[in-house]
Amino acid sequence: MADPTKKTPPKAVNTDNLIEQLRDVGRGVAKTVKQDLVSGIATDALSSLFGTPKSGDLEPNQPLNLGETPPPPMPEMPFPYRMRQVEQPRPMFNMEAMNRLRAQEAQVAQKIDEIRLELKALIATLKQVDSEIVKAVDEQLIDPGLYHLNFLDRIKTILKLLRQNLNDSSSWLSVMRSRKKQRTYWSLYKKKGTEFGLNPDRVVSTQVG
Repeated sequence: MADPTKKTPPKAVNTDNLIEQLRDVGRGVAKTVKQDLVSGIATDALSSLFGTPKSGDLEPNQPLNLGETPPPPMPEMPFPYRMRQVEQPRPMFNMEAMNRLRAQEAQVAQKIDEIRLELKALIATLKQVDSEIVKAVDEQLIDPGLYHLNFLDRIKTILKLLRQNLNDSSSWLSVMRSRKKQRTYWSLYKKKGTEFGLNPDRVVSTQVG
């Protein structure tokens, strides 16, 4: 029976096998690193040559792919946008203003008719008036307005002045004739004396004159 207190001597480690294992591990790591370096360099060279992005790199404006399908891009609207023409509001028909305008036109036409009647009366009293004035008074007016009213009113003013001058002239002539008769009478009276002044026919004519 073996003594439990007696220690078992450790087994001798084969140093040659350990060194070989370490060498195998080293060779595997070096081979893996070499393959990674060669494949990485080749990939980078192809990417640089053909302009393809590297795996894991993001291009500008490239969405981040998280495993979901990105939404389709929105259609671009043409620029500039065609603005819809705004319709101008139409002016509302004002019946009250139209009636007021028609009343004014009727009033002007009535005044024109009144002035034409006055002008015809003035022409009749004057008897001698320029033919152009007569034509202007008798002319039929188309669409009478304020212009015609002012024109006829001015003619009326001129004719009134002419009539006034004629009346003044007539009065002046009558006065001058009366004075001339008086001077003739008194001159004859001085020449012929009382007999001339007391003549019945002369007394009647003097009283009438």
